[in-house]
Amino acid sequence: TPFIKPSLCFSIKTPTSSKTSQPIITASPENADITFDSGCVANPVILPPSPHNNQKWQCFYYGNSGSWANGIPCFLPTGSSGLAESTDGLTGWTKIAGPCAEGACLTPGSSGSWDAVQTGVGDVIRVGDELHMYYFGGSEEALPMGPGGSIVGFRMRIGRAKSYDNG
Repeated sequence: TPFIKPSLCFSIKTPTSSKTSQPIITASPENADITFDSGCVANPVILPPSPHNNQKWQCFYYGNSGSWANGIPCFLPTGSSGLAESTDGLTGWTKIAGPCAEGACLTPGSSGSWDAVQTGVGDVIRVGDELHMYYFGGSEEALPMGPGGSIVGFRMRIGRAKSYDNG
């Protein structure tokens, strides 16, 4: 069955304000406490403050330090996921060191798991007092690429991780 286009279109009014003059989050310096993202950062997912759990804006994002798990060369900005917080959601974003390797809050799984090579946050939602992160991961399975070549980390699947401490 083909996709049916709706008969109505949505229109987005041109914003009256301008974009920020500087990025809100950048790659960490290699000598920082948080280094999982020293190569790049990407894909921000922003949550507004919660009156029950957290009075700050939260930005979940992914990045890497120039390679994926076990030194596998990376071709995407994915790798591990982190958290930054801001009081106004616009400026002053501060990275929060997570409990995982290199300060991340979500890292690839152990060898042999479906997400052993790289992960990336797709979305984060609040469910009561929990945060549910829907993320994708790449396995160690080698996929054919080009004549006689292969690549790992590109067999992607979707998973969910829960946080019981608000991130």
